[in-house]
Amino acid sequence: MRRAWSAAILVLAGAIVAASLAPQLPESVDTFSDSDKAWHFLAYLLLALAGSAIAAPQRLWRTMLRCFLLGAALELAQGTLTATRSPEWTDLAANSAGIAVAWLIAGWGRAGWGLRAGAWIAGRLGR
Repeated sequence: MRRAWSAAILVLAGAIVAASLAPQLPESVDTFSDSDKAWHFLAYLLLALAGSAIAAPQRLWRTMLRCFLLGAALELAQGTLTATRSPEWTDLAANSAGIAVAWLIAGWGRAGWGLRAGAWIAGRLGR
């Protein structure tokens, strides 16, 4: 079960990296520009929740720190590795808000929830 969660986390992180570094669409084509911060919040909320699925409660802070560092690194990369994007503090704030909400959810005794759910399902299936 841990491998499946790890793979899902890598796919999600890869999608975030790709979306963050892809050339920015012109505003006339970009239908998401008005909700940019909401997308940042949602992406990092999902990434942090997925990470919390396999995190031990005492190590949850490391998972959240990794999510934050990914967001910070991508904001810096947008300013140095792309010609059509620029780093924005408000993007990093939206990322951080998503991570904070995930931390609050997972911090209420729910860290490692994915592993517990997998064990429960396996027990029900007799594996």
